[in-house]
Amino acid sequence: MALVEEDKRFSTDNWDLVGTVPAQIGHVPVPVRGPLAPLATAVLQGRQVTVTAALSCVAEQIAQVVGTTGTYPDQRMQRFLFGACGSPVNHGGFASWWVDGVEALDDDKLVAQYQDDLRQMLEGAIPAQGQVGVAAVRVAAKFTVIVARTNMADTIEPFAPVPGPDGKVVVRGRVQKPYEVVRGMVNQGPFGVARCEKNPDVRLPQFEMSCPVTATDATAWMVVSGFEKGRMIGDGVVNLLLRPSGQAPTKYQRTDYVPSAPRAKDPDQFALQFVDALNVVRGKAGVGKVEAVSSQSDMAHRLSPHLMKALVDDDKERAEKVMMGFLAGWDIEAPVVNGSVDWVTTYGEDDIADLMATALAWPEGRFTLLNPEYDLLAVGETTAGERHFLLAGGWDRFDGHSIEADSKKAFTSLTTARRKFKRPPGVMPLVDKTAQSLAQKVDSGAMTAGDAIDELGKFAVSQYQNGMMMWAIYPRTLDDIAWPEELLDAPAVYISLAVAVERHEELAWSREVILLVAHFPQNQRYAGTPLPAGPIVVDQTRAGR
Repeated sequence: MALVEEDKRFSTDNWDLVGTVPAQIGHVPVPVRGPLAPLATAVLQGRQVTVTAALSCVAEQIAQVVGTTGTYPDQRMQRFLFGACGSPVNHGGFASWWVDGVEALDDDKLVAQYQDDLRQMLEGAIPAQGQVGVAAVRVAAKFTVIVARTNMADTIEPFAPVPGPDGKVVVRGRVQKPYEVVRGMVNQGPFGVARCEKNPDVRLPQFEMSCPVTATDATAWMVVSGFEKGRMIGDGVVNLLLRPSGQAPTKYQRTDYVPSAPRAKDPDQFALQFVDALNVVRGKAGVGKVEAVSSQSDMAHRLSPHLMKALVDDDKERAEKVMMGFLAGWDIEAPVVNGSVDWVTTYGEDDIADLMATALAWPEGRFTLLNPEYDLLAVGETTAGERHFLLAGGWDRFDGHSIEADSKKAFTSLTTARRKFKRPPGVMPLVDKTAQSLAQKVDSGAMTAGDAIDELGKFAVSQYQNGMMMWAIYPRTLDDIAWPEELLDAPAVYISLAVAVERHEELAWSREVILLVAHFPQNQRYAGTPLPAGPIVVDQTRAGR
């Protein structure tokens, strides 16, 4: 019996898949097939394990690679094979067994001869619960067995990962944890990213979202993340490889964003190397360069081992503290507004091209690293064995803002979000001037947003008497506002809003805040609603990294 060379990884520019991948994404149950079926079925008895079509495909594809090359596929190829086969994964793995020089034995005789070894391998590789796929593949004189496995508690309703007539792919599922927010993001083209639109009529723990894709893309990664109340760091619920072109994948093709080069070992040199390489990619994407912030990169380098350990240990309290310490941007001398953080873990990849490809494979990485609004970047990394952990943050340098222009932008966003009623909200001209004046006071630091919305609410009540609600909404950005359901569900509503920029009490940077009051006329859902004891604060900047 031969062993896989575990210290090596097979890397290639192109690789043809074997056979046809499943038509659906999801855990579709299937029986174990092939010469290992009786043995594997016996091992499965008493385990809460589902054999799926997707993972059976994964096992077959990886067995073909191992049997042909004698090595495991590299991280990029593994990621693609799980996705291409339709496996909805967050963390997937596999175990292997193979034997060489058995061309004289047919499958039945081979399984009989190595039955004890194979049973031992299957008993150790098949988990007590979760999802698996088992495949045995012959390549020349080699016989290779792979068990692919995941352990997903959350469920995805099986679906064809192709867009409908509206150019969107619809994903439905159910989460187990009591998340406050579930979000989806999807890649578009080689550089773009878009947020998926949630169906407001579907309530957690169920979710349904529509993801806009680019029809010319052969494949596109989509991620679903869940955030517990008040958390900035979310859980990866699932990663899905969609098929925007409508065609099933038949080939793995390596994509490099930058030329191959060894990663610099010195932290300062690595930060400069990464930012230089990223600016090459941003140029190709048609967005401006980012400036490396060396002092903040030093902080990223110091904090990265602590964040990596907290994430590995699932210590969310500690991870949140480390994340907030980095996102705060205390070592950024320039004034900034808005920012985001991302991290990437790679295994055995010492090349800057591999790192960049992995970082930009996922929508979250693109959101931070290729964000056209960001012009400042800090990056640091830590290494533990073969594991490389990259921590990166991007910020938007604050160059001032226009209350009038930003307020119009927010109003347009709300109008678009109210497409269900196909009409914009009404306005309250008697309140608008006061809203603008209070926003100016928040900008100047003379008043907090909480005090401003309280004053605005009292003034609005003096004009309209009843049916009033008020909000202070802190959006992630003005391009990404999650409006309160009350504003979306009411057939008729009149609003007054103004956008201010408030200094964040916990961070070194400022945040945009929407001061909004709404009047719901008589005979409407919220008519007669008394003025709340205080403003409704909606902080969307804390739900997601």
